[in-house]
Amino acid sequence: MEIKIPDFALVLLVGPSGSGKSHFAANHFPTNQIISQQQFQLMLADDGQDPVLHDEVIKLMHQTIELRLKYKKTCVIDAELLSQESRKELRRLSRKYHAKAVSIIFRVSAQVCLDRNAQRSDGDPGSQLVKNQFGRMDRIAKDLEEEGFKSQYTVTESDETSVRRTRMRSDFRDQTGDFDIIGDVHGCFDELVLLLEELGYAVSSVASRLEEGPNFKVTAPKNRRIVFVGDLCDRGPDSPRVLRLVMDLVNAGLAFCVPGNHDDKLLRMLNGNKVQLRHGLEKTMAQLEGADPRFLEEIKQFIGGLSSHIELDGGALVVAHAGLKESMHGRSSGEVHAFCLYGETTGETDEFGLPVRHNWAGEYEGKALVVYGHTPIPEPIWQKNTVNIDTGCVFGGMLTALRYPTREIVSVKPKEMHSQPLRPLHWNNQFTAVQKIDPSISMDLVGPRALVSTRHGYHLTLQPQQVATVLQMMALEVVRREWLIYLPAPVSAPTSSQLPGTLEHPAQAFDYYRKKNLVQLATWAIPVGTSVVVVLCRNEAAAKKRFMVENDGLGSIHTRTGRPYFSNLEAERQLLQKLAKGLELMEVWDQLKTDWICLEAIASPLSDFAPDFAQLVYGPVSETANKALPIALDAVTRAQSRGVELSETASWLQNQQAAVEAFDSVRTKVEEPRSGKLTLHLTRLVATEGQVHLEKPALVMQELLRIVASAAPNWMVAVERRWIELDSEADLREVTAWWESLSGQSVTGIAVEPSTLVNEKGTELMQPMIKVRTREYLRLIYGPAYDVPESLVVWRDRNLRLQRETAVRQYSLGVEAISRFVERQSWEQVYQCIFARLGLEIMGIDIRL
Repeated sequence: MEIKIPDFALVLLVGPSGSGKSHFAANHFPTNQIISQQQFQLMLADDGQDPVLHDEVIKLMHQTIELRLKYKKTCVIDAELLSQESRKELRRLSRKYHAKAVSIIFRVSAQVCLDRNAQRSDGDPGSQLVKNQFGRMDRIAKDLEEEGFKSQYTVTESDETSVRRTRMRSDFRDQTGDFDIIGDVHGCFDELVLLLEELGYAVSSVASRLEEGPNFKVTAPKNRRIVFVGDLCDRGPDSPRVLRLVMDLVNAGLAFCVPGNHDDKLLRMLNGNKVQLRHGLEKTMAQLEGADPRFLEEIKQFIGGLSSHIELDGGALVVAHAGLKESMHGRSSGEVHAFCLYGETTGETDEFGLPVRHNWAGEYEGKALVVYGHTPIPEPIWQKNTVNIDTGCVFGGMLTALRYPTREIVSVKPKEMHSQPLRPLHWNNQFTAVQKIDPSISMDLVGPRALVSTRHGYHLTLQPQQVATVLQMMALEVVRREWLIYLPAPVSAPTSSQLPGTLEHPAQAFDYYRKKNLVQLATWAIPVGTSVVVVLCRNEAAAKKRFMVENDGLGSIHTRTGRPYFSNLEAERQLLQKLAKGLELMEVWDQLKTDWICLEAIASPLSDFAPDFAQLVYGPVSETANKALPIALDAVTRAQSRGVELSETASWLQNQQAAVEAFDSVRTKVEEPRSGKLTLHLTRLVATEGQVHLEKPALVMQELLRIVASAAPNWMVAVERRWIELDSEADLREVTAWWESLSGQSVTGIAVEPSTLVNEKGTELMQPMIKVRTREYLRLIYGPAYDVPESLVVWRDRNLRLQRETAVRQYSLGVEAISRFVERQSWEQVYQCIFARLGLEIMGIDIRL
């Protein structure tokens, strides 16, 4: 006999003492899954037969079982389970954690049990106990069934028994790749074919009438498959052909499907159960009238074989018709099945007589993306990490698909309204408050010492003082908070060069990436200006829909610390409107398939908020030197005319004066007037609807930036990247010469970045970019005479470790913030990352790095 045990189950071994339960468990189950009453007894009482601690033993067993079931771990119970009372708590735990309950009944002779017990090393429980236990065996199977343990197996002395572990019906976690998840079809066959074609599938009919076997041939795009969220039938004009097409797709391995409540109702109707012909089922049955019986039987087998929900892509994606709470993912019970089909209601009804649904999605905190339908709405609605894609095609809305993992929405319009909804699609329901933002950001948002985790494996703890400082910063200085979806990290400097008169050199940047086993890098000149983030919407409707912003422009241009680049907000509005129109004119919005965009750029000239190192730090030095040095040189010259030997002093002063002149020359070029023609030098496309672009290859990034820059060629330009091979000495010499030629020009230096950003040691990020500043620009940072030998000794001893570690964490937080926004997670989850990012900004790192 073969016993089938699901991967997640509560297995009861039921039989008298000595019937072989422990031996069976040891032979067929891993030790960690076995919960043995005898072992717990020995652990607590040192005596396998001492009844004094019996209640404590049972209590500890139940606590262990509950913890394992909570974390979806199979439990095999080897205990005295012949009384209803001994099984009561186990059945409660099985229901609570939606674990499949399986019982294995051991039927052996009383004499065999007595003989085995006589040989036990932990003591014979006694013949009277065994006789009492045998007295309960007559009703055990019936009692177990009445209690809900319907999956039963019976083992006898003569049986040759094997145990096979079976995968949960919902477990498709090994299925990865790209998926197109399609909302409620409801018999809209023509619209389904149109949507499939829009998604890149080719559909052709291979049979003239519906019958058993494939009727449709479908060619899918490479590495893409379909997932249907259920409700294939009812209300629409052609449920039979929808069912036939979906069955053909599933049978061909091109699709997955979960059942909807309408599909389940059709199954019950076909099985001969008493079902009311309403809510569209009457249409389906009329359309199936006269159908081939083999086709009807195939429909029954198909719907009856579907899992209530499915887990895909390693558990990162869950699809269920009406959604699913995290505590039910990958589990099986009547309650899970009912939730997947109908969702959860409050027990109330609305003015249309329909049940008011409990907003489970608003409470969802799971890591898996849950895609569902069931409740028709005008457009896909995201809450936390869930999305409802039932956009009411049969009611005149749209038939919608979600492309995974890019999270792109694709919809087609219906030919007509096929059915009149009981409740209007645009009725003001519970889902209208999507990503609702609490305007009063407070410490409660992140809490003292809050932990923020990123997808790169970093875990950042916000200290109370950091939170308080960030709150003050946000209250006084930042742009409107709804636009703060991303803040870039500062760029790290290379390790110090040991070449004469040189503090920074491209060779150290090359060495860093060479040690990371990279072979190709990209470089570009860093213009003088302010590092900014540009967030822009296509129109006011997009700003309201995606950012919850109304009557406040189309976006924002802000610095990497969230401060506005423009002091004149009206000038910013006008500029963003021009840019939005330019993107429309050049069809960039449509090319990128988005209604909003987020960019990194360097804005020239410097904004009023840009750090003015020369004025703030070295301005007084320059002013003092220009006054004092001529006086000192004059004094030395007069002393020399009297025969005093001061040639070294004179030479030193002359060198200092030359250094100050060089400092002033660079400062004049860098510190442009604060007004003038604006130029946005685009450095990165951060994100668009459904996509984060930050970690795409540099070559792809360059092409994306050129597309965007084409919208405003007079004042927007993509930085020009150069490509170098690390094993090409000619490439390295050429870039080094180019860097040297930039010294003294209106640039700060060059950026060196990997052609493809990869992870170091699996999770730890490498530096996404290293800046190598020119020799002359470094005068503004470290002082006029920074490059004399005695000064270089000091400056070379820079502690880059903390700065580099912090920069990587800031980058990871920026990626996490924009990723959470793109994934339509809550504003609170996005702002956790923004808070942490700003918290690292105020750690007191040397700003000269």
